[in-house]
Amino acid sequence: MVPWVCTGRSKICQLFVKEGDKVKGRQVIPILVNRPRLQAAYQEAQAALKIAQIILEEVQSGAMFGEIEAQKARIARI
Repeated sequence: MVPWVCTGRSKICQLFVKEGDKVKGRQVIPILVNRPRLQAAYQEAQAALKIAQIILEEVQSGAMFGEIEAQKARIARI
């Protein structure tokens, strides 16, 4: 038996074996989802989106058409 450590609260996202299957050493059995980490990443992305939207509004209020399109392209990549 191999010691197994899971920090934080995790859920099984995908399970690659079923009861009774034989497994090999270092075989991936489950994929775990760490919800708090993913939630933090989501909130960070939301904040970045808000900043990008503010920048877009500033550009749209006084920028030339080419500059607006460039900002839209930058935001689309975020």
